[in-house]
Amino acid sequence: MDLRDIQRMHEQYAQGPITIDIDATPVAALSAPIRQPAQRPAAITATLFDILDGNKRLIAMMLLVAAVSLPAG
Repeated sequence: MDLRDIQRMHEQYAQGPITIDIDATPVAALSAPIRQPAQRPAAITATLFDILDGNKRLIAMMLLVAAVSLPAG
């Protein structure tokens, strides 16, 4: 296949430009989301303990895995 064949195929299969008409009336904008106050780290930790329901063994295992895997990068 040479350049002439490619040009011929392009002329055969090329589509014309597409025009999309959009109505210019303004669209109702969505309101901005309500800003939530940032949680403090202590509140996040307290929530973690609440979720785990004070399961000290599970928390200790999680900390052990984190400490062992930290040097591995």
